[in-house]
Amino acid sequence: MGQLKLQELNNNFNKNDNIKKEYYRDITMLKAENVILNIMKYFTDNDKCLYIYTASHNKEKLIKVDEIIGINLVAINNFIPKILCFVNYFITSNSGLYKVTDINILKNVFLLLNNNSLFEIYIFDRKYEKKFINSFKNDKYFKNGKKLVMKDSEFFIYGIDSDNTESKTGILEYVSFGKNTNKNLSWNL
Repeated sequence: MGQLKLQELNNNFNKNDNIKKEYYRDITMLKAENVILNIMKYFTDNDKCLYIYTASHNKEKLIKVDEIIGINLVAINNFIPKILCFVNYFITSNSGLYKVTDINILKNVFLLLNNNSLFEIYIFDRKYEKKFINSFKNDKYFKNGKKLVMKDSEFFIYGIDSDNTESKTGILEYVSFGKNTNKNLSWNL
């Protein structure tokens, strides 16, 4: 559930002129936490917004995280068709989209939401914000959100799939950033 597929990522690479670099690789949780700390250190919200997308959770957990000051739950989606709603008792099939209003809570939220799930950070120009939110609300698989963010030449996306069966460590890191992304955010890539 909520896994990044290596083949799908390969098929989408370099299809956008704004992408400076994009890759995926195996990673340890300690290294992922250090990347989150780096994002916290260098993110400036002058004209950018920061969102978290997460998948494979129960609805109650997503709502509970919204109680943390500095993060706002925008919407919850369930990718199971309504006719199969009984499956929700066996599978955690909800995804959530959060707006981060205080960068200092990012690591704690990451630690709460990354267990056996997909956790993605999106940083992009505020002018795409409404369309980004609508993309999540109208597409239960959130396929167009990433494409929309990549219209910004300064976008930054960082994802962790912490239950990836194709990874040697069980954790797959996904990084993508634009040709004009803050050099501190695109640290040593």
